[in-house]
Amino acid sequence: MNDKKSIIRTESHMIQNKMCVRNKGTPGTSGRPLTSEQDGQMSISEMQEELKRHLNPKRYSHSVRVMETAVELAGVHGIDENKAAIAGLLHDCMRDVKGEELRLTCEKYGISSCGVYDVDKGNARLIHSALGAEAAEEYFGVCDSEIKEAIRRHTFGCAEMSELSKIVYVADYIEPGRKLEGIEKIAAEAREDLDAAMLTILNNTILYIIQKKAPLHPDTIEARNSILNKMSKPG
Repeated sequence: MNDKKSIIRTESHMIQNKMCVRNKGTPGTSGRPLTSEQDGQMSISEMQEELKRHLNPKRYSHSVRVMETAVELAGVHGIDENKAAIAGLLHDCMRDVKGEELRLTCEKYGISSCGVYDVDKGNARLIHSALGAEAAEEYFGVCDSEIKEAIRRHTFGCAEMSELSKIVYVADYIEPGRKLEGIEKIAAEAREDLDAAMLTILNNTILYIIQKKAPLHPDTIEARNSILNKMSKPG
């Protein structure tokens, strides 16, 4: 298998034009259209078309809902809505890469493990967040480090997460397609206090992983500790 067989990069779908394509994009909560701003970066509608070709329909629909939820949260909390849209839309762009293709893609990017999750141990699917950050730049032209970091951190979190990273992490959990107990309450909490929602989600996630007797990623523990430390500081 070579690069021509990559899930995203094909001869017919590679970015041919290094100039940004301007179009109506996806409307944000501010009423302004969301468009790509960097040379060489796909427009949001182009990203959507590319994802439709390479994600299964359920995953694609989830990605669109995460994008919409992230844009809503960004508008509420004064974060760049365009960045939230791109990070939310692309967060799972490598989630459907599996088997030998996954191994080769990890090898290509020099990613052999992601904390307690390892390509060679058969539990590599959670590495998709690290792969997604790399693919966002290579295949979609996203060079913004904050967007790539939000994609990279949406699975495990980390200490001292940026507000954009928190928004994507939370949006991935509360998007309206999720059928989780108490999710409406968490969604309301997220609109009022992003850190409080992060803490609730991290607590739920850690309890779930413990119940499954699965390994806890250290970044998730550090994310929770970081939020707790921030919330305990006066002011």
